[in-house]
Amino acid sequence: MDWTAEQLELPPVLIENWLHKGHLGILTGSAKTNKSWSLLELAICHATGGKWMGQRRCEKATVLYIDAELQRPFWHRRVRWICEQQGLVYDEVMRERRIRPAFVAGKTPNAGDLQRELNRLFHNGTLSEYHLIIIDPIYQFYDDQWIENDNSDMAKLGKILRAIAEMTGISVVFAHHHTKGSQDGKRDIEKAAGGGSFGRFVAASVAVTLLDENTHKYSIGWTTSHFPPTPKVVAYREEFLWRVTDEDPNSKPTFTVDQKMSVLESRGATSEEWFEACADNFSGISFESFKTLRARARKDKRADINKSDQKWYPTQEELNQR
Repeated sequence: MDWTAEQLELPPVLIENWLHKGHLGILTGSAKTNKSWSLLELAICHATGGKWMGQRRCEKATVLYIDAELQRPFWHRRVRWICEQQGLVYDEVMRERRIRPAFVAGKTPNAGDLQRELNRLFHNGTLSEYHLIIIDPIYQFYDDQWIENDNSDMAKLGKILRAIAEMTGISVVFAHHHTKGSQDGKRDIEKAAGGGSFGRFVAASVAVTLLDENTHKYSIGWTTSHFPPTPKVVAYREEFLWRVTDEDPNSKPTFTVDQKMSVLESRGATSEEWFEACADNFSGISFESFKTLRARARKDKRADINKSDQKWYPTQEELNQR
């Protein structure tokens, strides 16, 4: 077979050092890590040629933004706020019509319906001017029978999304949440709920991991198939923008007995339940750190285990101090 120059030509780069046109990208994070805000920022960056998350230059492009959670006025209010923080004029950004939202909240869509509708729009020429489709969030498009932690079900979703991108030649970027509990030891591409299935379908991923809730400190890890690897960074969330720093993302956070006790409710919890609560609230805590702090809490007479039900409870002294 003879390969022509046209066949060997790479598709245009849509997001600097991260994503080509016609490929899949995923933004992942635990609950309340600004995933939706970051995707709105991505749309604005494509409308203006800005840098996404302060790091990746975006080509000017027309974006179809499919929102399955927000109602129209709340969506527009968020876009206005982000524009103001970036020193942009909301009316001017929207007048360009490079961002075109579609609101499907409450319409119980699924991935098959989405694929059929986009196929229809593609074949009648409606999608010809689009370069990127943003879907927020992807779990709203699960079929009713799908189980999120079932690899085969998530593989079905991945195949549908990749089929949309390959048929239309339009990039697709979507938001998804991390699995519950500690992400210690996981690669960024493996943190998304779904048994790691998405890693087999996306060409690029960015994972936002909470490091310190009090200071709004996060790590941002970029993974990509077709560009050189780049190091993970530490960023702070300020207003509606990311501020990237040169801090070491591999430095281990420290935790206190006070933090650990704050999530142990009076009704008690097994060790597994207590650790899960800690991991949900204090990103980066390991089970070894948890056990050390648990022993310290017991020594300080702040918590003890009830052997009859194998649950840990705050002591009466601890409850009196609350």
